[in-house]
Amino acid sequence: MVKIAKDSGYRLVTPEYVFEEIRRREDKLLKYSKLERSKLWFVLFLLFSEIEPMEREEYREFEEEARKNAPLEDFPYLALALKFKRLGENVRIWSNDSEFRRKSEKVVPFVSTKELALELELTNLGYNF
Repeated sequence: MVKIAKDSGYRLVTPEYVFEEIRRREDKLLKYSKLERSKLWFVLFLLFSEIEPMEREEYREFEEEARKNAPLEDFPYLALALKFKRLGENVRIWSNDSEFRRKSEKVVPFVSTKELALELELTNLGYNF
């Protein structure tokens, strides 16, 4: 879906913080994905070959506002979105985290995987989100 979104004109960016978060939650990812460690990291490699990581310096000036409007572990994502919003970009956060969405969507719009799949017309292709 990431490649399809990118090929459809979406610019996919993430804070470099995501790599720290993935390492911290590796056991959980392994448990829920039911993948072997090497296969999980291969899938993550493919995924992140389509997503542009952004250094903290790129969005640092928006962290204070983001900390006020997002759960602690999610503030880097909101700070990055705020940066692009202030640049006049049409930005949304792609997340299925209901707490993050509830706390932050008054600042930046959100899109869930299911909503994005509908936009990209993937539900007609037999994908079930």
